[in-house]
Amino acid sequence: MNFEEISRRQKEDLRLGNSRYYIYRHISNPFTWLFIKINITPNVITSISILLCFVGLYFLSKGSYLSIIIGLLSFILFHILDMSDGEVARIKNKVSKTGFILDRIGHYAYSACFAVGIGFGFAKLYGSNFYLIVGVLIAYTLVVENMVSDCKQKWNKLTGQD
Repeated sequence: MNFEEISRRQKEDLRLGNSRYYIYRHISNPFTWLFIKINITPNVITSISILLCFVGLYFLSKGSYLSIIIGLLSFILFHILDMSDGEVARIKNKVSKTGFILDRIGHYAYSACFAVGIGFGFAKLYGSNFYLIVGVLIAYTLVVENMVSDCKQKWNKLTGQD
């Protein structure tokens, strides 16, 4: 599969409205091409993206301006890889239940790590535990939002309301 074919498939996904992350979908193209060329499986890509959430949490929680920037870049890279793993799975016909579960774990990890990391980082940066409390509350809210979305999707499948 060449770079142009990957681009064509991505454009088809975008045209059909299969992507919420239009910006990341365009940026993920070279990553998808590279992962296919070096034969990395979708589940490995997803696992790396989950690891990036914890790297981002670590750097955000350090509370310096430079570490916050590095942490944010980790979460941006998470989104790019989150697009790539599904693209590679579809292109290589390796869509799996394990991959779906790993992907969902990644979304939960992203929500929790990002909000808690920001909370810790700002608490250190500004010397106030208020930011930590807000970060934990935001993490809780984002995780619950993901859970509700997952339940709604499951309910729609069970009731045939796709």
